[in-house]
Amino acid sequence: MVGGIIVFAGLLLVGVIVAVRMSKKD
Repeated sequence: MVGGIIVFAGLLLVGVIVAVRMSKKD
């Protein structure tokens, strides 16, 4: 399931970006 891995990696990347933005706002 290569597609599943890509989706998981994408969600993980988005989560990291959101976390960084939230911390930078502070």
